[in-house]
Amino acid sequence: MTAQHTLQRPASDPGWCPHTGRAVSPRPLDRSRESAGSLSLGLKDLLARRHRAFRLAGAIAVTGAAVVFALSMQASLDARPPGEASDVPKELPALVYSLDAVLLLITATTLVAVALVSVRERIRDYGVLKAVGLTPGQITSSLVSAHAVLAAVAGILSIPVGIALYVIVYGIAGGSSEDRVIAPWWWLVLVPAGGVLMVILATILPARSATRIATADAIRYE
Repeated sequence: MTAQHTLQRPASDPGWCPHTGRAVSPRPLDRSRESAGSLSLGLKDLLARRHRAFRLAGAIAVTGAAVVFALSMQASLDARPPGEASDVPKELPALVYSLDAVLLLITATTLVAVALVSVRERIRDYGVLKAVGLTPGQITSSLVSAHAVLAAVAGILSIPVGIALYVIVYGIAGGSSEDRVIAPWWWLVLVPAGGVLMVILATILPARSATRIATADAIRYE
């Protein structure tokens, strides 16, 4: 009786093999392939709006370059022997740091605004993706990971831009190349890492809120 009951299980059962007549355990999900698929989906959506992506990357790169400039200036000040007079006015570091803080605030606000607009424009698409089997986590990952890659690329490019800006300004100010000090690499690595972290924090909440909308409501969204 047990064998008859077992043979009558439907073939649509994911844990049932109709050829052997036995229950099988499902294969574990390939997390790497799932992540790559989410990233590919997010990058396609991001590149479909190239002008917005370029503006966002530009804002991140400018902010990163300003931070690199400030770090190199601080490294140059720290490298001076104690008691040696500095040609840099005392107010200049505070001014540069204030400018960096303003740029960071503007960039963070821009990131949140871009994420909100992107999510609002794609609510219906998210509903369709959920209807065909994508999970809210995969949809959120597609948006966040694509923006994180954009931030990483912009952050890496901002390092040589910031160094070049610092070298030019240092030369204009009359500094010699022998006394010029560039920020150490372990400081510079923090620039793209910080940009990626900022992007993740700015985009994850709008993305998660959009995926919580019921599938039927999302598909009907105009």
